[in-house]
Amino acid sequence: MFIGAPFANPALLGAGAFENPTSISGLMRWYDASDDSTVTRDGSNLVGQWRDKSGSGDHLNQSTAARKPVFTPNSLNGLPGIAFTDTATTSASRMDGTLSTSTTETTIFLVITIGSLVGTFDGILGQGGLGNLYTSTVLDWSPVGTADGTTGVRNIPLPALNKPIVLSMRRSSSVNNAEVRENFAILKKTTHTGGATASTVFRLGYDSNTNQSTITAYEIATYSRYLSDAEMLQMEDYLNNKWACYVNFAGRRSLHRGPQRYATANNITSLSGLPAPKQLYFVFGQSNAAGVAPIADLPAVLKLPITNAKIWTPGTSTFDTLEANVNNQPNSAGQPWHGPELSFMYDLVADFGESYLVKSATGGTDLATRWRPDSPSGQNLYRDFITKIDNARYAVGMATGLELKPNTGIWYQGEADTGTPAYAAAYQANEAFMINTLRNGVDVTGAENLKLVVPSINNTNYDQYYQQINAAKDANAASLPNYYRIPGWVAPNTVDGIHGNSSAEVGVGNAAALIAGATTQVS
Repeated sequence: MFIGAPFANPALLGAGAFENPTSISGLMRWYDASDDSTVTRDGSNLVGQWRDKSGSGDHLNQSTAARKPVFTPNSLNGLPGIAFTDTATTSASRMDGTLSTSTTETTIFLVITIGSLVGTFDGILGQGGLGNLYTSTVLDWSPVGTADGTTGVRNIPLPALNKPIVLSMRRSSSVNNAEVRENFAILKKTTHTGGATASTVFRLGYDSNTNQSTITAYEIATYSRYLSDAEMLQMEDYLNNKWACYVNFAGRRSLHRGPQRYATANNITSLSGLPAPKQLYFVFGQSNAAGVAPIADLPAVLKLPITNAKIWTPGTSTFDTLEANVNNQPNSAGQPWHGPELSFMYDLVADFGESYLVKSATGGTDLATRWRPDSPSGQNLYRDFITKIDNARYAVGMATGLELKPNTGIWYQGEADTGTPAYAAAYQANEAFMINTLRNGVDVTGAENLKLVVPSINNTNYDQYYQQINAAKDANAASLPNYYRIPGWVAPNTVDGIHGNSSAEVGVGNAAALIAGATTQVS
């Protein structure tokens, strides 16, 4: 029996009350390049003023012609942007406002394309002069920064260059948190370590002779408070749908215009003669997702290359034909093992034709510190997984115009959280946070549509709190949309008392394919 909750989550979809940045309290500034009435420019498209739509009146201005940015029509998703350059230290583009930034709490959203970076603290958005609110993307984005940049969020992973992204930041002294996010995923999180200088103005673009960057800005919103997780997702979802940042490739753009989703490339059979979308599937988690079942025990048909099943190979940035003992184990190269991916994809392509898979699984990894979106940089497996999905969709789209539409994933994890009481107690909340963030990160056209198939973990000597983990998964199945519970391995179908054998892994893949709509069940 499969347990699922087939309903939408309005808090994630942004339906009803949420329409635009003014729907959330505390809005300080709102700049929107798609609103032509807010951009004052000359006959050469040099921008002298970008008007604030928040009601605060903090318009961005530049009167020096050499420093004016350039209005660029039809720049992203059919909408315009404003381009800032770093061609020379004396003429790099920038615009200044008049209001200072909150010293205790701030939340910032930017839709930008970063073209190049020059210095250690490349200026994108902040406070001019002393107390710069650095949004550098090389070593430092210091949302709580001081003049010398010694406080704030340090050593942030480099965001994507030459691709539009939704970049956001929130900080709070009372919550004692400062974090930077890219396309829903947390790049870096740390404690709040200071406050911005209140006496300096808000600045977009070049700051000083060493702090330059080339960017195109599309929309910016800042808030005078620390937004909640739900509010962050609402804003990121709104911006991503409007500007089509996350799924940004040849010919495939969101058709979103305004506060509601009217239609997107994800649910249109053909757009301007482009091919219909293909389905993208996932297998992710720890060792039972990776699999330690012997390939020798597989049904004969699963030992052969699976025609029309394509698996993402990060090392070559290509999709290759899925084949046991060749590329089915991206994190255990050379091991003659398998997980649920082979039967899962065999069933799917038998019914639906060419289909695509991203697999990301690492044994012994817990949700509490490795799979949460805000896990520490360098250990964050959620971030690795999202990056693989993003790169896979982008590479295929740029090369062929083909859209990969996220469909169903197998999330097989939990054993590593059973040995620590605190991890087990927090499992339900941790998993719900990861799933909600994931759905918004990979399927912005309908967060509820991504199906997740979640096997139970089994009772072993290693799993002291396995019942608590399974209970947490049952609770999430009752409250989260399209969350489907299935059995994992059951005795005697195990290779070592903690991992499923070949029969068990094939069964998990079959069950997941059935939930995804396939009728074929390989055996």
